[in-house]
Amino acid sequence: MRKIRKTANDARRRAVIRKRRKRITERREKWFRIVQKDGSAKIE
Repeated sequence: MRKIRKTANDARRRAVIRKRRKRITERREKWFRIVQKDGSAKIE
């Protein structure tokens, strides 16, 4: 195990990244739902 410094900072950064990824995935899911409803639109 390596020494952990700036634990709070790293945790905060990790949380921010997680939130960003979550937001992106949610957007993608919304797009896929819209596509499934329409059936005509496509995501490249």
